Amino acid sequence: MDLYERFESAANEIQSRFLITGKRAFVLGNKLHTFLNFDSEKFIAYSSLSGLKDMGFNGGGFYSENDVIMNTLPLFEDESEIDVRLRAAGVRILQILGIRELFLFGIGESLQKDDNGELMFWAKDHINLSGINPLVGANIDEFGTRFPDMTAVYDKELTSIGKTESEKAGFKVEEGVWAAFDTDSNRLDEFSNNLTKNSVHYFSDELMSESIAAAHGKLNLSLSLLVNPSEDAAEKLRRLLGQLNPESN
Repeated sequence: MDLYERFESAANEIQSRFLITGKRAFVLGNKLHTFLNFDSEKFIAYSSLSGLKDMGFNGGGFYSENDVIMNTLPLFEDESEIDVRLRAAGVRILQILGIRELFLFGIGESLQKDDNGELMFWAKDHINLSGINPLVGANIDEFGTRFPDMTAVYDKELTSIGKTESEKAGFKVEEGVWAAFDTDSNRLDEFSNNLTKNSVHYFSDELMSESIAAAHGKLNLSLSLLVNPSEDAAEKLRRLLGQLNPESN
C-alpha cells in the first residue's frame, strides 16, 4: 500500500468502531494529553490500526471522550528513520474521516522570563523554526496540492469562537504569533531575543506538523497554547473542550 492507502485503511477502521459523523475534531499535544490525564476506554494506539502497523509508531492514539472526537500526536520508536509525512498522521486520518474544522491544543512556554501568569494563547500566525515540515518528500495528492497557501493558516471565525469560549471557561486570553522550536536544537537561544522584539512571546515544540498538514488539506484550523497552567487549569480546559463540542450545544 502507498501512504495514502495506509491512512485510509486506518480511518476506515476507526469509522467502523466509532461511526463518526461530526465535522469538528480536536488534536491534543502529547504534553497536554498527559496534563489532562484522560482515561478513555476508546483509546486506540496508532500502531494497532490496520495499515499503520510496523510503521514505527510508539504511543499516540485516537479516541473519543464524552463524544468529543480527539487524537494525540504520533510518537515514534526511532525518530531518525521515520518518514516525516507520518508526523501528521492524526490530521490525515481526521481529514479522511470528513472532519472540516480542527482545534489544536498544546502546552506553550513564554519567551519572557518574568511572565508567570496562566493564559490561553490563540494563534493568528506562526513562525516555523522547528526544521520540520510534513510535506517534505513526495506529495500525497489526495490530501492537497504540492504548495499550499500558508498566508492564512488559522481560521478567524473558529479562533473567535475559541477565544470567547476560553473566557467563559475562566481563562485569560491572548492572541498573536507563536513560534515553533525543535527542543533538540539551539534555535530557541539563537532567536528568542529577536522574536520578543517582534512581539512573539510564546512557543511550543509541538503542533507545527499538524498546522501545516491542516493547511495542506484546507481544513478550517484554530490553534491554542495553554501557558503557565494553574492547579485548576485541567478542569477549565475540560470545560472548554465541552463548550467547543458542537454535539453538546
